[in-house]
Amino acid sequence: MSGVGGNVVRRIVEVSSGAETQTDLLSSVGLSVAVPVNEWSTETVEEDAYYELLERATGDHDFALPFRYAEGIDVDDFAALGLALKTAS
Repeated sequence: MSGVGGNVVRRIVEVSSGAETQTDLLSSVGLSVAVPVNEWSTETVEEDAYYELLERATGDHDFALPFRYAEGIDVDDFAALGLALKTAS
């Protein structure tokens, strides 16, 4: 089964507008709030749990979540892909 990187999930939770707290959202997919940023890249969340989290994180028809996520992401959130982006000509 595939998974979604913890970096992606954490950034989505940071900009979520749903009724649940960030702590509740993260723990619902097995992530801890207390993990340092430099250890995020080792975490993964199963696909099904990720899609359920997205539904809860968006609240009631929050169509702006993708835009807030895009503003909040960092190239380092994408691990090896991010490194490739930083070093590509």
